[in-house]
Amino acid sequence: MPGLRAVFFFGVLALVVLTACALGTTLAARVRGRTVGSPLSLRIALCGSLGVIFAITLAPAHGPNELQLVPLIRIVRGFTPPVDPAVVTNAIGNILLFLPLGAALCLLGLRRRTTVLTAFCLSAAIETTQLFIPGRTTSADDVLCNTLGAAVGFLLVSARTVDRRDPS
Repeated sequence: MPGLRAVFFFGVLALVVLTACALGTTLAARVRGRTVGSPLSLRIALCGSLGVIFAITLAPAHGPNELQLVPLIRIVRGFTPPVDPAVVTNAIGNILLFLPLGAALCLLGLRRRTTVLTAFCLSAAIETTQLFIPGRTTSADDVLCNTLGAAVGFLLVSARTVDRRDPS
């Protein structure tokens, strides 16, 4: 079904672009010192990031389901020479996937601890759901990488939006 793949791809691409635009607008407003409570663009960014996460992680795939419940074994083996590009791509992709979520939660005013816990719970729920989706891999590494991605997104935005007023 190439037509279905194209629709799925362009749908995900549209969500990514929408999320990036909304986050960019909100971040620019924060950096310029304007107060941003909970504007529509921030809500769109949050919904867009969740939409992208769900579209990518909950789509059925070909092949058997796999369980990888021992954390870091596959990542350590994949990053030791000779490096396995599939493992590197998977780890970096999982980190990047949750970056916008962490950024959006930071801009919403959530604390770092709450953001990390939210990302962890969401990722664990997704990985548990993948047990029942054909061709998906349930992995403890994905939960760790997703949580790290949200934390990095939070830290990037919080570092960028530090109050830059003159202390005098």
